[in-house]
Amino acid sequence: LSGFVKTPRRAAEKALLCYEGDVSRLVDLCRVRVVVPGGLENLSLCLKAVRSDPGVKVVRVKNGMDPARTDSGTFRAVVLNLHLTDDESKSLGVENHIFEVQFMLETVARCLNPDQHLRY
Repeated sequence: LSGFVKTPRRAAEKALLCYEGDVSRLVDLCRVRVVVPGGLENLSLCLKAVRSDPGVKVVRVKNGMDPARTDSGTFRAVVLNLHLTDDESKSLGVENHIFEVQFMLETVARCLNPDQHLRY
């Protein structure tokens, strides 16, 4: 499990390049990668656990594991944009914060170039 926070410079760059300067559309300022041992069955179990958690709302799913996708290149992961809806998140005022969780098979993670996604 490893996490990152997008730098202010990169956040501004992404907002300008991808969202016409609308920073409210940035949904991956915080990101964590979950490396899943084993195969697709374990990955599926992880995704089901997230979806069944009443304190988590799935906002968006990007399936980079789909062989038909041509835009994910060598970055093969299932990426969820989530926000927490539990009482603690509400008390902290972060229940509307959207963050990214990347689920990646261990065999794929071992093949990643260390510089991949470096500009995050």
